[in-house]
Amino acid sequence: MTNALKNQYIRRLAKLMKRSMKTKYSGSSSKFTESPLDEIPLPRQSFMNDHELYMQRAIGLSANVPDFPFGALIVDRGSGEILSEGWNKSSINPTLHGEVDAINQLVHSHPRIDGKDLVLYTTAEPCPMCQGAILWTGIEMVVFGTSIRSLQSMGWRQIDILAEEVIRRSPAWRCTIIGGVLEQDCDALFALAISRRDSAKSGVAIG
Repeated sequence: MTNALKNQYIRRLAKLMKRSMKTKYSGSSSKFTESPLDEIPLPRQSFMNDHELYMQRAIGLSANVPDFPFGALIVDRGSGEILSEGWNKSSINPTLHGEVDAINQLVHSHPRIDGKDLVLYTTAEPCPMCQGAILWTGIEMVVFGTSIRSLQSMGWRQIDILAEEVIRRSPAWRCTIIGGVLEQDCDALFALAISRRDSAKSGVAIG
């Protein structure tokens, strides 16, 4: 990725974060509370079918770990309620990707829920491990922002198996994949993170 393109992504991310409000989802009753993070507000009930608004929430969650901006949430398709949220915690456990974290939160808070009524939103296309976990959970729709191919082009280490291939090789399960939602905004997150990592290696600071 060229420096010009990286800078373009970084400027786009800065604009997105400036538009965000300091709000945070609290519990399952659609309450909003003050948050120290510069997060993007959750979709209201009337917008429950808008993939972009839920993706904005995933982007907001990624601010918890800006060096690994993989944010995820799981939504009830019928009610529009956000049932669980997660972000990358691989510093604690290398298997705790954002999607896995959201799934873990889901099974603790809603152990008997039917996955076919759920949608998982994530800032990046699920890796094979995460997509496998999604299938085993029974979640039948995934919406992502940045693709695995885009992550690879930026220099992110990825297993070279796309989510669609995992689904294709799993005929006992059903799962619909929708990619590229707020793709440029999600790309900006990962471009900025990889730029910071490269700068840290070379000793050049990024503001």
